[in-house]
Amino acid sequence: MKKEKDFLPFITSLIQIFYGVFLLCSSFIFFENFKVLLILFFVIYGLKHFLLFCFSKRKNILTLLSSIVGLLFACGCFIFPIVENRKFLAISFLLFATCVSFIQLKKADYFHDHKSSYFLLEVAHFLFFLAFSILLSLNLSFSQDILTLFLGFYSFFLGVLEFDEILCYELRRGKI
Repeated sequence: MKKEKDFLPFITSLIQIFYGVFLLCSSFIFFENFKVLLILFFVIYGLKHFLLFCFSKRKNILTLLSSIVGLLFACGCFIFPIVENRKFLAISFLLFATCVSFIQLKKADYFHDHKSSYFLLEVAHFLFFLAFSILLSLNLSFSQDILTLFLGFYSFFLGVLEFDEILCYELRRGKI
């Protein structure tokens, strides 16, 4: 039998990476509305995890929670004036990072309970994500173009982390 490859996780991670590259380029070129870019970041993050939940063979509630977190923060950015006040922006990023970190810790706990070597990979991703999120939150008092640049690095970093996680998992299972 021929092994089927599941390309959706790779495609969604590449979309996140390409959005990060777009933000990195647009910070130098043209786009000045940071609120729209921030809402789009959370929508991409939420929809990416929602697609992974809907089309995955194994339904993982943590993926659905990641989707809900991303879409709730997109709605929060749309409703509340988060971007206008830099303290609210930093707090919202820290809150987002906290929610996603809890989800990553729960995933790491699952692998630890099953005595899987993926536990170390999940803990490493958790630590990288948390450190990068804290650094981003501390540097959100700059102009719009610098904020767009930071958001681009953040989006790129999230995409690479998830791409790396998926790649390691698939290599270990022997699907690639």
